Amino acid sequence: MKSPHVLVAGAGPVGLVSALVLASAGIPVTVLERNAAPAQDLRASTFHPPTLDMLERFGIPQELLAQGLVARYTQQRDRTHGLIAEFDMALLGDDTAYPYRLQCEQWKLNAILLARLAQFAHASVVFNAAIQNVAQDGRGVNATVQINGEQQTLQGDYLVGADGAWSAVRQSLGIEFEG
Repeated sequence: MKSPHVLVAGAGPVGLVSALVLASAGIPVTVLERNAAPAQDLRASTFHPPTLDMLERFGIPQELLAQGLVARYTQQRDRTHGLIAEFDMALLGDDTAYPYRLQCEQWKLNAILLARLAQFAHASVVFNAAIQNVAQDGRGVNATVQINGEQQTLQGDYLVGADGAWSAVRQSLGIEFEG
């Protein structure tokens, strides 16, 4: 039986982690990213214990730790009253190998994920690939994509829409963004 081919819209953390999970399971995957290069302006910079636990199977937390700062404590503050609460993340030591928050720019995770994906012959990341339209039928999904200015139709068995708040996939399918 042939492995399904999965298209992933978006080369941000969600799209790249999804692609890595699929590729590591032997599933052919193609990531389509509208930008010309990996984003380095991602705003998130905090990795929480459950995220680090999830990434452990790929050895990624160790690379992030080498590039980031460990924050044992987290605080909740109010502009008027100052410190409201402080949490000692070390109390989670029996529940996770990462009882802290890791401060590390999200684009560094993307660089690690891209390097991991490059190790799989059945995984590819295509930049300058803007999805214009998607359609599904009984055989799978067709994505109309502008790749380096040239329109192409790519076929896959499935499509993961991880292309952000202004998702071309979601807009193409008429799905509202309620969040």
